Amino acid sequence: MKDQLDALLNKDMDRRNFLKHVAFGFATLTGVAGLLKTLTNMDRQQPATSSQFGYGGGSYGGGSSRDLRS
Repeated sequence: MKDQLDALLNKDMDRRNFLKHVAFGFATLTGVAGLLKTLTNMDRQQPATSSQFGYGGGSYGGGSSRDLRS
């Protein structure tokens, strides 16, 4: 790994190639970080939402017609 890094640092390159290498490194780091974040959040369960707070849960919110026949 150290030899590869030394070879990359000692390589002659113009600005365009340098920017390509930097962009590739940045995309790799952010992609790996996002992947790790996604994988760690998969273990946590999403909280269950109550029908009381969802659409149709209130007194004006789309109850069935059976509820209105009292």
